[in-house]
Amino acid sequence: MQDYVQGGIELQANFTGKAVNNILSYGILAEIMYPFAHNATTTLEGAELINAEFRFTLGIKIFKWASLNYSLAVLRVPLVVDEWQVTNNLMLSITANIVK
Repeated sequence: MQDYVQGGIELQANFTGKAVNNILSYGILAEIMYPFAHNATTTLEGAELINAEFRFTLGIKIFKWASLNYSLAVLRVPLVVDEWQVTNNLMLSITANIVK
């Protein structure tokens, strides 16, 4: 593994929303980045260098102060690991108002 810097152009689409009386929240993210310049030592060229991330999130409000959130992310960063990586997260979020 090595440190590197890259610069390029990025295209991103993000859709979010709420449903069922604001109990459900959802989001879809797609992000593609093509690096025009980088300082990494690699044999990858052209389209092989494209970074990609796709993410889906779903949240369910359990109580007024708590929600259960799921996130699925699929990403590819070929200068780090030239394979698709999949991440699943499940999180319980608790909100408290300390100052009124």
